[in-house]
Amino acid sequence: MNVTVHVAGPLRGAFDGRPRVELGLPSQADIGDVLSALFTLYPKLSAHLPRENAVKDERFLLRLLFDGQVGERIRMRDGARIFLVAERPRRLGDQAGGAG
Repeated sequence: MNVTVHVAGPLRGAFDGRPRVELGLPSQADIGDVLSALFTLYPKLSAHLPRENAVKDERFLLRLLFDGQVGERIRMRDGARIFLVAERPRRLGDQAGGAG
């Protein structure tokens, strides 16, 4: 089955500048298979995951938005589109407009 992953701007460096990638996956693939394929094919993506010793400006929270079925396992279907979005992690005191 084919799945399209749309990549947010801040993450495109990990994907050689590509705004989207096409993945060919087994017919019974789930979201874990998608993530495994992404981290295998694009190892630079792991540099964007939060780590204890990371500089604050280089860390992102990755969010996946997709149109698959949600259940015990999140299964993919042929032609599914996934949106890989990056957000900066917030600490408790990092709220906009807060006193400080």
